[in-house]
Amino acid sequence: MFTSIKRSCKLGWKNFKRSGGLSLVAIVVLVATGFLATSLLLAREVSEDVIEDIEASADISVYFNLATPEEQILEIGEDLENEFNLLGVDYVSRHEALESFRARHGDNEVLMEALDEVGNRFAATLNIKAGEVEDYRAISDYVRSNHSGIVDEIDFYRRKEAIESIFDITSRVQKSLLVTGVILALVSVFIVFGTIRLSIYSLNEEIKIMKLVGASNWFMRGSFIVQGFILGLIASVISLLLLFALAALMSQGYNPFGMDLDLHIFGNLSFILILQFSVGIGLSVLSSLIAVRRYLKV
Repeated sequence: MFTSIKRSCKLGWKNFKRSGGLSLVAIVVLVATGFLATSLLLAREVSEDVIEDIEASADISVYFNLATPEEQILEIGEDLENEFNLLGVDYVSRHEALESFRARHGDNEVLMEALDEVGNRFAATLNIKAGEVEDYRAISDYVRSNHSGIVDEIDFYRRKEAIESIFDITSRVQKSLLVTGVILALVSVFIVFGTIRLSIYSLNEEIKIMKLVGASNWFMRGSFIVQGFILGLIASVISLLLLFALAALMSQGYNPFGMDLDLHIFGNLSFILILQFSVGIGLSVLSSLIAVRRYLKV
């Protein structure tokens, strides 16, 4: 049994080398497919990190009319905490807003003189941080509908649009990668299928001779499946090497997007290894099985 497997592997390697250019084309397409599959995973991981960072820093500020009493603003803050699931509501008084402005621009004498002339024109503010980004619209609408007479401005919509645009771009990128990946996977199957089919045709006379001297059907089929396995294995290894090279390059400073790609790769290394070898070897062996079943007459 072991001898038969060994001979089948040797014949599969021989078939692989005989295929030459077709094997190279198949490997290139399989590399692209595996690399794209991993890119889809990493794109999802990176986009989730970006969105989490935006959500963590997101909040809205409600600016009140200058004549609004502090007690009323604090009551609105308590009302919002009771009405919504908030992470926090911070009250910034007019005096605190003024002192904060002075601390930031105290070295600008012209600005300070103008401020002394007009007096404190800063509004009291409630800085609201919600548990979910989706809650900000509801909070904004609630404040406007219930306290429109004393609210001067709510700086919600600009931030919300930025977050929604991130979601939209991320969704488009992931869909594009997915469609491209499916197309490449189909192309990979057809190319490996064609490679194995041509190998079967080119070895037609040799197959007949081996059958005459007692070669088993399993032995003949196994050699072509081994050929497909070799194609997938080489493609998977090359794809992984390219991925690690890219991560190393970005970690050395060649990183225009500011992504910690190496952290994402090594943080998901087990899954990436499984994904790479499943795509490369899986597609290749599947194509080989289909070609053998259809064209190998033993």
